Order: sequence, then C-alpha cells, then structure tokens
Amino acid sequence: MLAEITYRAEVCGCTFITQDDIRNAFPSVLVEHAVEDYSRHVADPQLLQLIGVIIRGDQQSRTIGLDQGDSLSPPTLNLRLHYCLDLPLSVAVPDNTFWYRYADNIFYLSRSAAEGNQALSRARCLLQEAQFELKGIGNSPQNLLRQGTRIPILGLLLGWNGSRIEFSISRESYHKLALRLERVHEEPKPTVVARRVIQGWIESLGSVFESGEALQSLRQVRQIAADTGFREIGTYSQLEDWADKARIRWIGLKERVWQRLQQGNEL
Repeated sequence: MLAEITYRAEVCGCTFITQDDIRNAFPSVLVEHAVEDYSRHVADPQLLQLIGVIIRGDQQSRTIGLDQGDSLSPPTLNLRLHYCLDLPLSVAVPDNTFWYRYADNIFYLSRSAAEGNQALSRARCLLQEAQFELKGIGNSPQNLLRQGTRIPILGLLLGWNGSRIEFSISRESYHKLALRLERVHEEPKPTVVARRVIQGWIESLGSVFESGEALQSLRQVRQIAADTGFREIGTYSQLEDWADKARIRWIGLKERVWQRLQQGNEL
C-alpha cells in the first residue's frame, strides 16, 4: 500500500490524502451479514455452521459484534468490509482517486480536495448501509505539497521532499515500541525477546531508512531500549545492518510495485 501511495503521488500527481477510521469496527459487525459473506466461499453447511458458532463465541444468541481477541475476528471483519465497502467503492470513486484500506483504516489519494471529499462521502454512505460509521475526526483532505505537512499513516508520517514522498517515524510509533519493551520484562528471556522486538520494529521501516533517517532513528531506539532496561540489545552496527537490509527490501518492493502499475497503465 505504501509503495502504491508513493507511485500515485509522485507519478500521477495525486498528492491530496483523505483518511478516516471506522468507529468501533469489530463491535459493529452484524453476525448474519458476516455468515452470509462466508457462504460466498464456503459450500459445506456444517463448516458454515461452525464458523457461525465461532463468530458468536460464548453468546450464541449474539446478533452483532465480534470478539476482538478471537482469531477469526480479523478475517471476518476484512471479509465484511470487502463486500460492503471495497467492492462498491471500486466502481463508485472518481477515476483520479485511488483508495486503500488497512483493516478499519481507509485512505484516499486524489488530485484535489473535492475528489477526496467525494470519495469519503461515498464511503460513509456505504458503511452506514452496513451499520458502520466513520469517526469523522480530522479527515479533511491534506495536500502533501503544502510546506510542513506531515500526514500520519500506520505509525509513519508522510511528507514531501522536492519531488518525492518522504517517510518518517511518528512519536506514536516510538511510544508503542517503548510500551512493548516494558511488557517484555514479563517474558522468561526478556533480553532475547527485546532484541527480537527491536529487530522486527526496525525491519518494518525500510521506507523510512530510504529517506536517510537511519542514524537519528537508531539512536532513538537505543535510548528507548536503555530507558526500558535493555542496554544490551546489540551493537550499533547490528542495528545499522537491520536498517540497511530493511531499506534494500523496501526499494525492491517499491520497484516491483511501480513496474506493475506502469505496465497496467500501458494496457
């Protein structure tokens, strides 16, 4: 998704980003609709019945809501939103607007604020028909080209640097890392787990390191580790190695995505 966003903004000129979240997404799922969604893919009636039992959990008379800790809840929510939002949107948004959804977070890229608002309005109507609603907080279209603009998206901040998107790490992402490391002390081997947590966190940020923010970010990571009681998490060169591998993977992914999108435009 992030790789496609860079293409739409840098190549297609879609620099207006409109985003919102679905309010109380899991508690708002109608169980009957969710089972109907599964029936599009599951032919075995016994298996379908089992899915319904799992969805309802310990409240078999439940008609609405999913348990967020249940392993079947995330795919059930995704399936529900696929049919009530994704598919209708694919034929209902303007040609110059591109939409993305990550769980209950929705994003729209367009060439103007008006197009972004139109797409968001359409999404709001579709969701209301399925008993969902948007939070509607801070969802006005923002133009990346506006100086000083930093748009939060999935723990990152999007900005514009000359002719390209630049990613940076949000304070929220650093804060979540610190909270995760604090909880690691409850593990049997906290130092080992902390090292894995930090490695995984760094390896998910290849887009940030492409922008040359590795030095500052890794210093911040080491400080967070020290503040949460983990001074022995590996050498700085080890952290740099993780960051460099993440950067290389991100660049390769972005190249493949851009090539696919360019080939699609040529057809």
